[in-house]
Amino acid sequence: MIEMTLGFLFDRRYRHVLLIKKRHPEWQAGLYNGVGGKFENVDQGQPFKCMCREAEEELGIYTIGWRPYCVMEIMVMRPTDSDRFAETKRIHVFAVSNDFWFDQFEQRTDEKPQIFKLDNTLHSSAELIDYSKCIPNLCWLLQMAQDTSIDPAKPLLIQYA
Repeated sequence: MIEMTLGFLFDRRYRHVLLIKKRHPEWQAGLYNGVGGKFENVDQGQPFKCMCREAEEELGIYTIGWRPYCVMEIMVMRPTDSDRFAETKRIHVFAVSNDFWFDQFEQRTDEKPQIFKLDNTLHSSAELIDYSKCIPNLCWLLQMAQDTSIDPAKPLLIQYA
């Protein structure tokens, strides 16, 4: 199983979100997604540690306010020389909402971060999010992130193939 994290940074009122224009993996190239990545040894198998490390590596910010709200388990079929086999990816999804990071983040990788507004009625210089330029599940992941009634000790499990 491949363990990963994915995180979304919102302002405290959930009116803006910071997304990354992805260059890799290939299927995400040119699309927007949250910050995150695969577990590394330093994370000691802990999703929270991985999320904190990824945000610091990719954006130069460290926040401990990450709230887990969803775990996605995705079954991926991989072809081999002899047959096909299934590989499971488990993605721990987090959200954080505060105004601190708005002027604190910086681009630290080859993938560009950008702030988007989530509501067209906002008077903001940020561009309105265009979901056609995002990974396919981003719309419902962002909506779910705003549901603060989800118990962080029991994030929602979503399984799909």
